[in-house]
Amino acid sequence: IIIDNMQFMLGTTNAGVDRFTQQDIAIQEFRKFATAHNCHVTLVIHPRKESEENLSANSIFGGGKATQEADNVILIQEEANSGSLLKRKFIQVAKNRYAGDLGTVPLYFTKSILSFSKKAADQQRRQSRKKSVTLISERNGSLEEEILIDPDS
Repeated sequence: IIIDNMQFMLGTTNAGVDRFTQQDIAIQEFRKFATAHNCHVTLVIHPRKESEENLSANSIFGGGKATQEADNVILIQEEANSGSLLKRKFIQVAKNRYAGDLGTVPLYFTKSILSFSKKAADQQRRQSRKKSVTLISERNGSLEEEILIDPDS
């Protein structure tokens, strides 16, 4: 089950209950539901606006209950590369209750297929590095196109 996004789902009107309390109550109910039905509930919670360059578990909007109750906290990070207009993007596992493994996984966007895939990005990179020459010649009154690829590239 994926709830995207938590802030939108809760709305803005609930007389007498502040947003943080409202979010904590919802998280508690989702946790009970996940336990009772032995399923995984993914909550998308946008980070609060911060001056920090990278996000942390403390960047999550709302009270601390969101990260305390979570089995996993996964952040989508973006950081600028010096000397480049492109930003490096990666997924960071900031909390892993059961296995404990933390770390990052790079995201490689391949525009031609609109996908985040390292394999596709590597294949496209290899294709673009291949040196090729296109020869167009005329034979018997028709144009023929031949592409020669350098086998060493």
